[in-house]
Amino acid sequence: MDVRGGQTRFRSFQDARAFAHTLKFNSSEEWFEFCKSGARPSEIPSNPQVTYHREWRGWRDWLGTGQRRNAKSRRYSFLSYEEARAFVHRLGFSGRSEWRAYCASPKRPSNIPSNPQVAYRSQWKGWGDWLGTGNTINSFLPFEEARSIAQGLRLRSQAEYHAAGRQGVLPRGLPKDPQAAYRLSGWQGWGDFG
Repeated sequence: MDVRGGQTRFRSFQDARAFAHTLKFNSSEEWFEFCKSGARPSEIPSNPQVTYHREWRGWRDWLGTGQRRNAKSRRYSFLSYEEARAFVHRLGFSGRSEWRAYCASPKRPSNIPSNPQVAYRSQWKGWGDWLGTGNTINSFLPFEEARSIAQGLRLRSQAEYHAAGRQGVLPRGLPKDPQAAYRLSGWQGWGDFG
């Protein structure tokens, strides 16, 4: 472990994933319980999907629970984006929290990715499109305009912003999760946005 500037240096993705495989967990819920227990080594991140976002291929890959790869392409065998999205629309989820709970359960078929924004990066149009809720990336205000409005709300923290989103009091066009909505179009952190 290497600590510089107050930040822990984590193991490489491959080493950390190999460690996760030794635990023989079957779900992300078991992983998070393990992290809460205090038994997790400090050089292993508690949120590997964030720390290793470039290499991340889903919880089944991280935990080693049998996600099958296509031997020819060395990629996971997922349905096409259109087929997977149609499947997800039939589930009738109203938001990402329901999607996350579904992915943490054994109900999700192995040919549907838990991180569709990664698996279908080139076709990705946002969570609203994926879930069928109608809120797409294009329905949000441009970043600069959204930031200006968010700053005018005078919310004191990220928690207050999220609470306003849950209560439905954010102005039209502001996303409930601006970090995700604007990650590729200007996002520089909560201090800059709010």
